[in-house]
Amino acid sequence: MANPKEKYTYLKETDAINEIDKLRSNWNTFVNNAETSEYKTSIIDYTQLVYIIDKVDKRKDYYYYFHQIEKDDMCEYREIALTAFWILKLKPFKMANEEAKLYGCENEKFAMYSILAMLHRTLGTKFKMPNKKFIEDIEYSFKCRDVSKESMIDLVYGFSECLSL
Repeated sequence: MANPKEKYTYLKETDAINEIDKLRSNWNTFVNNAETSEYKTSIIDYTQLVYIIDKVDKRKDYYYYFHQIEKDDMCEYREIALTAFWILKLKPFKMANEEAKLYGCENEKFAMYSILAMLHRTLGTKFKMPNKKFIEDIEYSFKCRDVSKESMIDLVYGFSECLSL
């Protein structure tokens, strides 16, 4: 077992910047696919993005210390679930125009988009896109119900099983 008294070592600046770039790129792809050109302007709170990346990295340490899972071996499902959880909690993205389709629920829709995009990438041809009503119900839950880190992880694992049948 790892020594839980070891101090957390912060993510290297270059690794943190790479993670921020990935999130920003995914956000931009999401907005470009969801909005018409006049409503694509958005605001990103980079302080919150750094905080999200830090929290996910600290959870990797937790799994290492208490479950003997190497930081680099943490399942991608857990990582996207934790990232989605913190996006829902901290809401780092905001559409600049109130007329945008995403306005008011941009973080919930982006969290769902991120989960589905990761599952599509990892499951490949076995992936089956859920129907629109199902997605809307989950987004509603993200917006109006309490979601814990653990329940988000279970949700993503459940999606991986259901969407690959």
